[in-house]
Amino acid sequence: KAIADGSSKGTRRTRVRTTVGMDLAAVLATAALADYYVSPEGTVQHKLGWVCNKPGAIHIGPRAHRDAAVRWHGLQVEGGVDPLALPREHVVGEDKQVSPDDRDIRYSICSSGAVAEWIVERALHAVATGLSNPMPFS
Repeated sequence: KAIADGSSKGTRRTRVRTTVGMDLAAVLATAALADYYVSPEGTVQHKLGWVCNKPGAIHIGPRAHRDAAVRWHGLQVEGGVDPLALPREHVVGEDKQVSPDDRDIRYSICSSGAVAEWIVERALHAVATGLSNPMPFS
């Protein structure tokens, strides 16, 4: 998650925090301070998006019903914010199904520089405009 802090000079400083390895209380306390999050689809997104109802982005495999999965997350909480999904061109499926549930198909994120740029652009836009659903997918 990126936490942006304003300064008296009108500039913004962005800090990125990880919640990997934190207990649930620490995750929720950190999420409450965040302006934007990035997470895998699933239980981490629920902690950030549902409990704190923040704008954010998820990475999700290249499955056919990605858009429906994204909308589902926003519908789980009253007034919920739909997360954005990393564009398909940044996600490569490995066609190795881990379980019968298609959510568990392994995938990789490619072109990390382009992904970082995509995330930062949308996070800064969300913070600057106060929009709950920052920008379109691409």
